[in-house]
Amino acid sequence: MPAPLSRERIVGAAIGLADADGLAAVSLRKVAAALDVGPMRLYGYIATKEELLDLMVDSVYAEVRPVGDGWREVLRSLAETTREAAHQHEWFADLIGGRPQLGPHALARGEAVVPRWAA
Repeated sequence: MPAPLSRERIVGAAIGLADADGLAAVSLRKVAAALDVGPMRLYGYIATKEELLDLMVDSVYAEVRPVGDGWREVLRSLAETTREAAHQHEWFADLIGGRPQLGPHALARGEAVVPRWAA
């Protein structure tokens, strides 16, 4: 029986490959091999490699959780946790500046900061 798949499992496998061997190690074929499934099985969950990369970035943004009372503390926390994420996932820095990050975790990170400035 084929292993059950989910976007989360696929993204987790892709992050594992990228953490171990860099972005060059990430392809739908290699992720499928890491999950011990055929590559075509992934297309029901992920349409393109670009989509997979966006989901990987958004997954790392889930680790970036700014905290603090004042806007300075929040921004410092945001910078520090983003830096920690980039150290843990060296490929992350290569992807965050190239295109807009519109995943739910990336947007939540921005929303955590903006309302504090408006007040």
